[in-house]
Amino acid sequence: AATDPTASPSWMELLGDPVKAGRGGKGASWGGTDVVKEIKEEIKQLSSVCEAILVEHWRPRIAVVLDALIPVVRRHAADRRRHGTLQFHDQLVLARELLQNPTVRERVRARYQRILIDEFQDTDPIQLDIAELLTTATDGSGPEPGRLFTVGDPKQSIYRFRRADIATYLRARGGADNVGGVEIERLSTNFRCSRPVLNWVNEVFSEVLTASDGIQPEYRDLEPAPSRPEHDPAHGPRPFIFRTEDVPEHCPPDSKEATERHWTEASDVARVIATAIREGWTHESKEGGQTPLRLADIAILLPSRGSLPMLETCLDHAGIDYRTEASSIV
Repeated sequence: AATDPTASPSWMELLGDPVKAGRGGKGASWGGTDVVKEIKEEIKQLSSVCEAILVEHWRPRIAVVLDALIPVVRRHAADRRRHGTLQFHDQLVLARELLQNPTVRERVRARYQRILIDEFQDTDPIQLDIAELLTTATDGSGPEPGRLFTVGDPKQSIYRFRRADIATYLRARGGADNVGGVEIERLSTNFRCSRPVLNWVNEVFSEVLTASDGIQPEYRDLEPAPSRPEHDPAHGPRPFIFRTEDVPEHCPPDSKEATERHWTEASDVARVIATAIREGWTHESKEGGQTPLRLADIAILLPSRGSLPMLETCLDHAGIDYRTEASSIV
């Protein structure tokens, strides 16, 4: 079905993307309003049902693959250890094994009385195992108060490919309900952004980031620093998103659709910068003061070098001076 648009979807595709309960459905057509609500509730449960079927289907197949892979992985790990070519993951595994020895563990515990882990959302399970071995009470009753201190933001957990995900974060916190009695201090004040920026971020991401157990944490509003003033239209507009469909004249006529989008976006960026300078938009300091916006106050971040030539061309045509740094920042 993935390669033939006329083919019917497979049962795997159907389970992976179950139907959602829409807003339609008139009560008169379905035997009453209560019947419609009941049907929609059952449709909402379909996602979890499909997920359970997929898990049941894949678990034995994954087990077969793991049975074949595990001996290979262990053999290669032994080879690296024998030849002195350990990788970072190898060192983590060996460090954890070494700390299983009570004598070694107590010597290390005595040396490191407090452990602070920054960017904790990037910590993988083995790293957490090591931290717990060094901070757990000697009688095995649980973590000793005050020995382990972590700083992190679960919304920034983006390294799942190397096993650093929100599940590890929640485990250290005592689970989703904090059953371990871990003390949590939430920091919500943002000292970098103005009130209009934070208002826009809160409005957008409170809808985009919806909580899901073990996958996505809930969104918590960011608060501006007390010194940040309310928005004044005289200093420029509030944060906004816009996109025109006007392809600039310097876009080659035979360009593909994706290339045209890059050209249009580059033209829009140059237009906004020119407008901000011409109309005298201001730059807000951390103390709340306003100064006229300069080109040196503006940075354009690019996800890749692909759109850099288009952006440079559009900035040139708009008469905007710029400097390219690191090949991806203008």
